[in-house]
Amino acid sequence: MNTDELRQRISDAAIVPILMADDDDPAVAVIIADALVEAGTTVIEVLFRSPRAPDALAEIKRRHPSVLLAAGTVLDAEAVARAEAAKADFMVSPGFSPVLHAAAQAASIPLVPGVNTASEVQHARELGYLLQKSYPAWDHGHERLSEFAAIYPEVSFLVTGGLVSASVSDFARHRNVAALGGTWMVKSAAAMAGLAGDLEAFHAARS
Repeated sequence: MNTDELRQRISDAAIVPILMADDDDPAVAVIIADALVEAGTTVIEVLFRSPRAPDALAEIKRRHPSVLLAAGTVLDAEAVARAEAAKADFMVSPGFSPVLHAAAQAASIPLVPGVNTASEVQHARELGYLLQKSYPAWDHGHERLSEFAAIYPEVSFLVTGGLVSASVSDFARHRNVAALGGTWMVKSAAAMAGLAGDLEAFHAARS
C-alpha cells in the first residue's frame, strides 16, 4: 500500500479508534475491535506499549482482514519489526527521528510520523511523508493546523492526543485533517454507540 492509498483509506474512515492491549488480558482489545467493526469502523490503531500488543493486532487482523490496522507507538527498528511480524498495515509514531526513518524506509509497510511543530512537519515533508500524525492535539492544535494548511497544503494529518467526542466538529473543519484518532469511543458502551454520531459530526463539519 502506498501513501496515497493509505491517506485515502484513513480519510474515508474519518475517525480512527485507538486500542490499548494490556498484557493482563489482551483479548479485551480484540473484543472491543469486534464491536467497533460491527459499528462500522474501518481503521483501528493498536498501541504497541506492551509485549502482547502485537498478538492482539494479529488476532484482530485474522478476524477482520478487511480492516486497516495500525501499529501505534512505534519508536524504533525493533517496534517496526514487531509491526511487520504482526501483519500491521501501517505504523504510527508519536514523534520522528533519523533512526526511525531509516527503519521505516527498510520496512514493507508505511509509517505515519508524529509531528508537532513547523520544523518537524517540514522535515518529514522533505523526506516524503505527506501524511503525518499531528500530536498532541490539545497543544494548540487548532492554531497549528490552520497555519500548516497555508504553508504545507499538500500535507494531511491524522490528529490524535486528548480528543473527545466534543472535539470532532472543531477539528474536522480543518481541510488538512485526514482523520481524528482517539480512545474516547472505547471507554464505555454508550460512547461506542455514539460513534455513528461522531462520524456524522465529522462530515457535517466538512460540508
